[in-house]
Amino acid sequence: MTPTHESKLIVLIRQIKASGRPMVSICYGHQAIAKALGGTVGENPDGWVAGAAEYRTPEGAHDRTLLALHKEQILTLPGEAEIVSGSSACPYAVLRYGDAALTYQAHPEFTADFVRGLVRTRGKNLTHDIRPMLVRRMMPRSRAPALAPKSPIFSRRTDCKALSGRTIQSVSQS
Repeated sequence: MTPTHESKLIVLIRQIKASGRPMVSICYGHQAIAKALGGTVGENPDGWVAGAAEYRTPEGAHDRTLLALHKEQILTLPGEAEIVSGSSACPYAVLRYGDAALTYQAHPEFTADFVRGLVRTRGKNLTHDIRPMLVRRMMPRSRAPALAPKSPIFSRRTDCKALSGRTIQSVSQS
């Protein structure tokens, strides 16, 4: 995204937040909302996060397994963000901003079969270090998330609590 497009997106995020309409955002949108609300984003010091990633609540309980593929992530948490879950590789993986936003660094909308298909059909476009990492860290079919269209992405009570019954404004999805 060019600096001009990113600055326009940040303005849009702030306008949507000011309007009171809740937002749900994934991947780059997760980062953009954090940036718009005072956080910082940059390269993960440990490099790429790719494949099935296990996330835990701040109390340490297993929360969810999602498919991740990112090198950049939130490095400094915006003041109003609440950590829903994270990992040692991505501490701010799922965030809630009161009833204003719910954001995901990983991809709750991706199934393991979808990512396998991406690797199969577009794998030649992946850098040499990412393709083997994705294949090696892909969750087995038996553990693949059962996500849309069969069940909603935000089926967890914790995800829906602040946003239930509200119109969701999509900001960005990679």
